[in-house]
Amino acid sequence: MNPELGFGQMPRSLQAAKSADSRLFSSRVPGLAGRRASGKASDFEGPICYIRIVTKILVMPAGIVLEARLGETIMEAAQRLGYYWPTTCGGQGVCTTCLCEVEAGGGLLAAMGRSERKTLAAERGEAILGRPVRLACQATVLAEGEVCVAKPGVRSAEEA
Repeated sequence: MNPELGFGQMPRSLQAAKSADSRLFSSRVPGLAGRRASGKASDFEGPICYIRIVTKILVMPAGIVLEARLGETIMEAAQRLGYYWPTTCGGQGVCTTCLCEVEAGGGLLAAMGRSERKTLAAERGEAILGRPVRLACQATVLAEGEVCVAKPGVRSAEEA
């Protein structure tokens, strides 16, 4: 899922709201009072702005707060924001160096895939699958909210 929207595209959540109640869009936008908005950029006077939905990820013990975009992995969010996340495979999901323990908010992440499960079992043993752990390079953010993970060694790129 691409979190970036092009000019004139409306997020699905706004499309659904617009369909449910077109008055929401026509009565609050200058120049559209009494008219139905089609949702096109040409219907609106002035700039259009969209709210980017993010998930806050608290990384302990460092206390770092990341803002991850929907569809982005925990590691991608950290690297985009200038943080070093320990890895030896570069985010390919084969080394388990980026392993983190999910302390809260695991339901906001995509379910563990077969490849991730296989890597964890091969590298750390079957018992690891009973713990709330994820590879940060594979744990994709699916919903808005807050996630807390434990991963020693995460720091700003300047300190790395």
